[in-house]
Amino acid sequence: MSRSLLYHAFGIRSRYNYKKTEYLQGEVYFTVEKPDVYLECPVCGNEQVIKRGTRKRVFKNIPIGGTMTHIVLPIHRLECKDCKGVYQEAVKFADTYRSYTKKFARYVIGLSKEMSTKAIAEYLGVSWGLIKSIQKNYLKKEYEHLKAKDLKYLAIDEVAIHKGHNYLTVVMDLETGNVIYASQGRKKKSLDKLWKKLNRYKKNIKAVAMDMWRAYITAVLENLPDAKIIFDRFHITKSFNDLLRKLRSKIYRNITNTTDKEVLKGTTWLLLKNSDNLNEERNEEKRLKEAIQVNESLFFAYYLKEDLRTFWGLKTVEKAKKFLGKWCAKAYASGVKLLHNFAKTLLSHRTGIFNYFKHRITTGPLEGMNNKVGVLKRRMYGFRDIEFFILKLYDLHNSKITLSSA
Repeated sequence: MSRSLLYHAFGIRSRYNYKKTEYLQGEVYFTVEKPDVYLECPVCGNEQVIKRGTRKRVFKNIPIGGTMTHIVLPIHRLECKDCKGVYQEAVKFADTYRSYTKKFARYVIGLSKEMSTKAIAEYLGVSWGLIKSIQKNYLKKEYEHLKAKDLKYLAIDEVAIHKGHNYLTVVMDLETGNVIYASQGRKKKSLDKLWKKLNRYKKNIKAVAMDMWRAYITAVLENLPDAKIIFDRFHITKSFNDLLRKLRSKIYRNITNTTDKEVLKGTTWLLLKNSDNLNEERNEEKRLKEAIQVNESLFFAYYLKEDLRTFWGLKTVEKAKKFLGKWCAKAYASGVKLLHNFAKTLLSHRTGIFNYFKHRITTGPLEGMNNKVGVLKRRMYGFRDIEFFILKLYDLHNSKITLSSA
């Protein structure tokens, strides 16, 4: 084997000489060494050094034809005449304290675009932890700095990562669909590091979509004073659907008439379904009408839900203001406390709601990514390294694999 082959195949530069090849347990071991003439102090680069012992190290290397290879290198301890210290010589083809070559690390990163961590470990016959370590080191370098110059529209939302109230705050660039920031918790301080990363580009942010969570509102108002806050239409719709579900359950529990109770039984999904999606062949429209006629409050709530759907299609802020005023008046007139409270919430957040008609952005792309996040959690079942999980979120847009295996 020539020096040229060592360089072109394994990235080992010409200062290393090939010595021998060994075949052990189905794997190949290439021994190389550095001639004394090339020895130098790893601190100051001085070539006036004295050898003070040698230690043989073995580095995992890229496979050849499916067979794993290793690089064996005798590493010297060198005493520098200038530094007056004793140091281990630097290894050019491997990072410090790593048991694998740089070529192997790049090979693993390439496979990571197509394969899961577990699959790579099994294919290369190494531990899952080693592959994770390589991926983590790469991702930390890749996403150390936020490319904030072109950011204009952001979405902020929380993602549940464990059972109970254990959340990640996630921020997405709505123009690229990439996760640009994530942090544990859903408090104001969860976003502190984001503001530092944005630095002087804060003024470029035009609008931020979010739900009506006070911690996020306060954080954005304090750190992005020039950006418009937009309360997400999907969260508002979801909140009203939750109200409708709660109201139906309350009415159902209080009904004494057996016939009415039977009519209302199992109708939650019909109440939440959009009217234009009702299936005529299954008599869904007829069953829905019978259900909402059981109780006047339910009748009001259902039609207010349908009315609210048309709100988001309005073309101007002026039309939106008139519509919301009338809608809230109907909610107050209904006499239903749940509707009254919901209307009060909308009015108290109306500025952020009306901003939607100036910048029509939502957290929809971030909500849609929740499925990928959920599968990623299952693939990393039992993960304890939250930092690695967050780095994986940053890299989701680069993953080509079907998120189905561990």
